[in-house]
Amino acid sequence: MPRLVFFTIHNTTPWWKHLASRIDFADVTVLSDLRGQGDRSLVDDFYRFMRRGDAAEAAIVRFGKDGCRS
Repeated sequence: MPRLVFFTIHNTTPWWKHLASRIDFADVTVLSDLRGQGDRSLVDDFYRFMRRGDAAEAAIVRFGKDGCRS
């Protein structure tokens, strides 16, 4: 089954969660920029990577160099 990821911004998470609940052709994950909203929140990871400065290294480990090209 295909996978969809919606990344929401302030005050749009309820709409994207509603839309995701109506999709039956894919597995959907709603990522939020606010803690406690969406299926996952990126806030804690973002600040952890900002403090440690290893976001690029973590991305390369996770996705490989080919998956991190700009």
